[in-house]
Amino acid sequence: ATLIADRNCSLASLRNACGTQGAKADLAARYPSLACFSTLSPMTGFRAWLEDRAKDDSLPLTDAEERILCGNGASVADAVRRLIAGGEEKPSSLPAADSPLGAVLVALGARYIAGGSQVENPIAQFHLRNGALVARIVAGADRSRRGARRSLGLMANYEYAPGVSRRGQRFRRTHTAEVSAEVSALIHAKL
Repeated sequence: ATLIADRNCSLASLRNACGTQGAKADLAARYPSLACFSTLSPMTGFRAWLEDRAKDDSLPLTDAEERILCGNGASVADAVRRLIAGGEEKPSSLPAADSPLGAVLVALGARYIAGGSQVENPIAQFHLRNGALVARIVAGADRSRRGARRSLGLMANYEYAPGVSRRGQRFRRTHTAEVSAEVSALIHAKL
């Protein structure tokens, strides 16, 4: 079984539960059949990263992703500005996970989170230092105004599966995020 905490599970509440190991031990005692512990966490900093890369024309897009993002022939920077403006005006209009534009955002989110220590996201840093695996990126998971402002609705699913200690030590040493095969395929798509 997998336990997924909703977006209201804050970093502070994890720390107050004696860190991830304490929270995991508490949950394991209460629910002995749990084998994998997961969180669905905000991707703070993603929007700023997206804007910065779009401005200097360094957004890591495949040709197909660029066609989907730009649609009517707009520049990448204009398409990103339009996407952000639409999300700010009406967060419910942000792309859903099953839409082509949602898939592009998920791929960009995977490339953002793969930056490891370069990621301006204290929540990602917390989970990666504690040995979590980036299992998936979810589009449209946070359609609140705050979610639109910080991540265009993207959230990251971190799994605390076997190997937590090894992954945490590796991240602290190499600053490289360990990711699932699904996220890896998005990161390494032919650009």
